[in-house]
Amino acid sequence: MPVRNGQAYVREALRSLWRQTFREFEVWVFNDGSTDATAELLEEEKVSVEAAGRLQVEHCDENRGISRTMNEGIRRARGTWIARMDADDVSRSLRFEHQRRYLLEHPEVSICGSWVQILKKNRMHRHTPPVDSATLRCMLGFQNPLVHSSVMWNREHLVKSGLFYDESLTAAQDMELWFRCSQELNLRNLDEILVEYRVHEDNITTTRSDESRGVRMSVMTQALASMGLDLDPDQMQHQVKIGEAGEFADPGELEKAGRHLLQLQDQCRAWEEEPREAFGRASAWCWNRACANSAFMGSRMLRIWHPVARALPTPPASPGGIQLSLSALKSICMGRVS
Repeated sequence: MPVRNGQAYVREALRSLWRQTFREFEVWVFNDGSTDATAELLEEEKVSVEAAGRLQVEHCDENRGISRTMNEGIRRARGTWIARMDADDVSRSLRFEHQRRYLLEHPEVSICGSWVQILKKNRMHRHTPPVDSATLRCMLGFQNPLVHSSVMWNREHLVKSGLFYDESLTAAQDMELWFRCSQELNLRNLDEILVEYRVHEDNITTTRSDESRGVRMSVMTQALASMGLDLDPDQMQHQVKIGEAGEFADPGELEKAGRHLLQLQDQCRAWEEEPREAFGRASAWCWNRACANSAFMGSRMLRIWHPVARALPTPPASPGGIQLSLSALKSICMGRVS
């Protein structure tokens, strides 16, 4: 757990770890140049009854950055499994038990994330990305398929392959690492919410949004190229917008994005069945989410969504026709349709 100026949340984050049902673990916290009361809070927590000698704290006067700090943590770790945790998030009590059990029962899987509950400005929503390795590999062509703070991995698998964080990056370094891992190792998400992920103005994704977007586009380009897909700048803009699964400004933009996805599916027709289906599931998950977040268009959204969705496989835990219809109806009732 790297932390910088985390006095508002770090105690809550740590105490969520002390409530874990699986208890054979130690916690390394790297205080990365904090200038607030983080150091004092960590020292208080270190001698608490709950910590029970399991909390290791290292203070650094200057900010080394999350990539360098995480690599140092990987080298210091003595356990078989490494669980990643942000200082402003919360791990639910069954997290370690369920992820460790899954990795033990599936030794072919090296990295295991989970679904998360996103907390943003007193509002909550579920983030339920695909779970299987093939689809997660394809998701890298759209967005980050693993929530950084939810991940547990087999330390030996990554270290043997020389898979560490790129220390030249200060944002989106996790997505870049997952891409390199996906070329050699199997990834997985558990289909249950094990982490509560907090979004606020001090998140690195927010404070370094331009750099984050640049790294994400670079990773997406590499991931698509590894699948034999070479997109021009206009196509890439549609790809980024669909991958963000956010609200489209108007029906025309959504229609263009839908046509882009259909063109990609045509390019995939010559692929073998498994990768073609996996790419289709990744495409459909992002498409359905983007349409759900554009429900303010009402029935127009449904008319645009339907022909594209019909050409794609239906991914699990993704909004379908009924959910999208209800979202559109709700928008109409709230008067959001222009």
